[in-house]
Amino acid sequence: MEAKDKRAHAEEVLSEVLKRMGVQARLEVKELAATEATADRPATPASISVALFPEGDTPGLTVGKRSPVADALQFLANKIVNRGPDKKWINLGVGAHPEPRQPKPPPQPAPAAPPAQAAAPAPQRPQKPAKKAGKAADQKGPEQPDRERPPEIDESKLEVPENPALMRLGRALAEKAAQFGRFYAVLPTSPVERVNLRNGAVGVNDVSVKFDGEGRHRRAVFVPSNPKPMPKKSVMPDYDDEEDLDEE
Repeated sequence: MEAKDKRAHAEEVLSEVLKRMGVQARLEVKELAATEATADRPATPASISVALFPEGDTPGLTVGKRSPVADALQFLANKIVNRGPDKKWINLGVGAHPEPRQPKPPPQPAPAAPPAQAAAPAPQRPQKPAKKAGKAADQKGPEQPDRERPPEIDESKLEVPENPALMRLGRALAEKAAQFGRFYAVLPTSPVERVNLRNGAVGVNDVSVKFDGEGRHRRAVFVPSNPKPMPKKSVMPDYDDEEDLDEE
């Protein structure tokens, strides 16, 4: 893939991924030329900037904020488009073009340590006689009880205000899980969002919703009753590119 085609290729890949996700969004893609180093900024290589404008309320894509969904879209675009030695970093922002990626400055060498000087031997202190074990045990204070963890919230009984967008998403994922026999997970989510996703799946046959993980990594998982193996061929379009030569 020639460098001059990178911008069109990036727009094609992202449009296809968003289409398969069922996300309606407008893309604005532009190339950023390389810049030379100045007194206050290092040199930057040529790159591709993408501004993604979601249409409507799309969970996981919030204007002006980074999210796992935006990071995953940027990662996939770079993996697919930047195959081979000729690369242009793709930087994606939601609602606006992101700030250009700045290269990391080279590590500075550590300052040389001053030559060690011979230290005078420290005077030895007289050793105190060892205390008896029984007396030492009597001087110990009472043992501190272990702190108990707060009880976990039973999300199956949690009543939350309805969020129509999340409930529609929960029903759509449940229907896909039942139809294709695939597992779908949504993260990171709050307890209120997880309950709305589960409530949206109520009434869909051959699928159940469970919550797993802890803290901010807790997620809602749509589990089909009859899981099916993944097909041998990827569902992504087959691009005529050479093998990925990334050293990552």
